[in-house]
Amino acid sequence: MKRFNFHQIIGMLIITSLFITSCKKWIDPEINASENSPTDVPLNLLLPSTQASLFYVLGGDHSRAPSIWMQQQAGVDRQAAAFDVYTYNESDVNNLYNTMSATVMKNLEIMSRKAIQTESPHYEGVTNVLIAVTLGEMTDVWGDVPYYEAFKAEQTNNRTPRYDAQQKLYVSMDSLLVVAIEKLQAPTSVFSPTAAADLVYKGTAAGLDKYKRLAWTLRLRYALHLEKRSGLAPAIAILDNANAAFIDGNANDFQFKFGTAASQRGPRFNFESSRGDIRAGKYLVDMMNATSDPRRAAYFTEVGGAFVGSGAGQNNADASKMGTFYGAQDAIVPVVTFVEYKFIEAELRFKNNQKDLAAAAYNAAVTASLAKHGVSNADWLAANAAETAGSITLEKIMLGKYVGLYLQTEVWTDWRRTGIPSLQLAANATETQIPRRFPYPLNERLYNPNTPAGLTLTNKVWWDN
Repeated sequence: MKRFNFHQIIGMLIITSLFITSCKKWIDPEINASENSPTDVPLNLLLPSTQASLFYVLGGDHSRAPSIWMQQQAGVDRQAAAFDVYTYNESDVNNLYNTMSATVMKNLEIMSRKAIQTESPHYEGVTNVLIAVTLGEMTDVWGDVPYYEAFKAEQTNNRTPRYDAQQKLYVSMDSLLVVAIEKLQAPTSVFSPTAAADLVYKGTAAGLDKYKRLAWTLRLRYALHLEKRSGLAPAIAILDNANAAFIDGNANDFQFKFGTAASQRGPRFNFESSRGDIRAGKYLVDMMNATSDPRRAAYFTEVGGAFVGSGAGQNNADASKMGTFYGAQDAIVPVVTFVEYKFIEAELRFKNNQKDLAAAAYNAAVTASLAKHGVSNADWLAANAAETAGSITLEKIMLGKYVGLYLQTEVWTDWRRTGIPSLQLAANATETQIPRRFPYPLNERLYNPNTPAGLTLTNKVWWDN
């Protein structure tokens, strides 16, 4: 993926005020407002700034605590050490919620209206996909969130929107994606994303096809999330749909590569350079050490010639730090990937008693994960990615996905769905269970009387019941 050019810098300016500390509010909710009206901002500027904001927050506050709870990382000091033992408060999510709702979703609402008004189906399709991504990332950590009334807030001046049930949100997310697939296939459009405006897929017909594949992959992901509620039939139907076209290679992953300039650096680098209180998680490190996994050098730094993890609640500041693949200034933040798709396929095939197909999908997922991280080891793959119908198990699939989706919030969702991996409670834990949801933000509780009350970190979201 190319580094930023002059036009792409426009999309990054929105994030510069975050660099001092992630505990401060880093995006003014009105940053996209012109002197006359926020709708005056053109689509080709709204899209890159919205993409930059979305990926920054997903690679930062959205995934940091879940990766610690899932023991891929460990907090060893200050705020991160509190996360490590499940002290996670409503003030800890203020910035995250404000960015996702008052910046990303607000921009997407404007983009949706402008795309429809200008009869630009390609932009409408892209916008629908981004709404479905953002809404999915919000509801999977909070459960019920404002959506329908929140999207009309600019027109109705409603500052206290009601919270919509997660069940209803999931229906809307799938509907958004179905419409997106249709719009992205429109033969012509008055206004389509250009390479300069689209920081992820670079516009053009090929880029629209990648968004279509992303939409199908998201439909599959979200259908699988509902396994406890709807069973597997809806997800298998999407997987076997003759018209479906999923992400078909690492090169088409939905991810964002940050830059090396001060205004372009990624969220994990900025957090670690200012805090330095997160280390590698012992559970993940030990698992990878047991097989001499060649991805370790991409994930972690070495300590005395070895990869060392800090156990949950142990606060081992001498453990390995994050490796450069994810921790460099210009590191990527992946959100939906080919690797994830192949692991989803493996899980669905296994549970549908198609174990030969499950084994093939699992082997492909692991192989693709190594390639994505720039490593190649034929002997290791022969020992660890050569499953057959007789040897493949659900635990192998889910543990493989746990390793392959390093630092992605989807790992927490998988654990809540399946109970894999089997994690022990952190030492000196402040909760009796590993958290299963985020608290609602302090600002919402104070200023929106519709905010759900009485929920704790260990209460399950709707699809988790």
